Amino acid sequence: LSGFGTEDTHHNLHTLHWGPDGRLYFNQAVYTRTDTETPSGVVRLRAGGVFRFDPRDQQMDIVYRGWNNPWGHQFDSYGQSFLSDGAGNLGISWAVPGATYQTYAPARRVLQSISPGTYPKFCGLEIVHSEQFAADWQGDIITGDFRANRVVRFKLTDQGAGYLTRPMPDLLRTTADTFRPVDMKLGPDGALYIADWSNRIIQHGEVDFRDPRRDKVHGRIWRVTAKGRPLQPRIDFTRSNTAALLDQLISPNVYNQEQARRVLVERGADAVLPELTKWKNIHSDERSLLQAMWLYEAFNQPQAGLFTTLLAAADPGVRAAAVRALPSDAQDTPQQLARLVTDENPRVRLEAVRALGLIPSVASLDAALSVLDRPMDPFLDYALWLTVNEEAQLWLDAVKGGKLKVVENDHRLAFILNALKPEQTGEVLGQLLAQQPIPRDGSGPWIELIGSSGGPAELRQLFDQVTGGGFDNQAAIRSLTALSQAALQRKTVPTGDLASLATLLRSSNLSIRASAVQLIGAWKLSQFSADLLTLAGNPDTPADERLAVFNALR
Repeated sequence: LSGFGTEDTHHNLHTLHWGPDGRLYFNQAVYTRTDTETPSGVVRLRAGGVFRFDPRDQQMDIVYRGWNNPWGHQFDSYGQSFLSDGAGNLGISWAVPGATYQTYAPARRVLQSISPGTYPKFCGLEIVHSEQFAADWQGDIITGDFRANRVVRFKLTDQGAGYLTRPMPDLLRTTADTFRPVDMKLGPDGALYIADWSNRIIQHGEVDFRDPRRDKVHGRIWRVTAKGRPLQPRIDFTRSNTAALLDQLISPNVYNQEQARRVLVERGADAVLPELTKWKNIHSDERSLLQAMWLYEAFNQPQAGLFTTLLAAADPGVRAAAVRALPSDAQDTPQQLARLVTDENPRVRLEAVRALGLIPSVASLDAALSVLDRPMDPFLDYALWLTVNEEAQLWLDAVKGGKLKVVENDHRLAFILNALKPEQTGEVLGQLLAQQPIPRDGSGPWIELIGSSGGPAELRQLFDQVTGGGFDNQAAIRSLTALSQAALQRKTVPTGDLASLATLLRSSNLSIRASAVQLIGAWKLSQFSADLLTLAGNPDTPADERLAVFNALR
């Protein structure tokens, strides 16, 4: 299989790569439109993203969305995905299942990259696992800055549930303006091979396609090796016996691992599984068992006992990899995931939260929400937000049907209501508010939720409480702000007569008076014009309040 595209780098299907799970991953750029018919239905993607294709049953799905031109994709030794973007400027991204990244397509929320700051556009990506390179290079990310004619290197470190990249000195830099590194891969000898587009012109339509400076015949592949370090011997994996191929799965050279796995899968389960059973009984260390797990996964033969072992591994990277591979339809998977959501390692917790999103039930959502009982970070917060939205309709139906008891001001409930679409929150907001009035101090998410999602009835409840003196000063100001935002952003106002707003114009608190004046303007209550003019003409009216009056009158 091969990628295809035009000279315009935004119109491409590219970076096809076999994953450790035996499935094929391939990327699509932002302007491409895909409508692919498969035995299980049509798969559509009209933006950038990453597809996953299983050759055994021709099942195809979209695992990641976003990016403008995701030209680089590689897996680390734990099966985690990292991507580069040939048209974006966010550096390197770590791929969380189901996540959306910076994109031209509509998205309610996107996940940040793991490269702080702004970076050039990067093309291609490789992770160093080769004896050709020094020990302190192992696990480093290599990618191409094709605009600046250089190949760059990043250190990868853990940061909470996610990762952090740290730029290192360039691997290669040249003043030759035709050097355009667009892909890089470790080869059979352990060396790094760099595909060089070799063209001065890289723009789209800004430069005429007939421009004679466009080089349509040249291109180079460079090989980078270490001085004085012997190259690895080339192996014909198709001639190796099964036992030798299994040993290559734990080779320090990732090329050997990938090719051995590919040949093993092609030989078929009947030929390999008996040998694999013997092999894993001999190689009982966690990293070897992880390779065995992936091979069983590639043959669609998950081993429950192997999952049990790896989910209790000392290495959190192995535990996280095992969580991602857990069959969602296995009987004991929900119980295992509920336990792993409280794992001591944040990446394991994140993987468990995302895996629970594949098991549609209110119980799965409740288990995922328990991650809030441990320290959170932006990656965990985003993962939980995704899972909440995947399980949203089941939760909403349970609340509306009276089958789910919710606790007011519980931080889990607050997370759900803030994560849902405003119209979804509005479906149950009145029902939840009817259970107990909003506290006098305004604690909990209720005031802001009414402002962002409440209908006229909920806005009326908030209005009556604030005009009736049911809030302290700070909560009253928040309530008036929420009522104003509902009018300005959603054109929604409380039901009934609004004349009682006049009581707030006589408040001793300047901020409350100013907020009430602002609300008069937002609601266009012309019956208060005389009151506003009186305030404006009073020499004792503070400047801030007078400014609010003129804004309201305007």
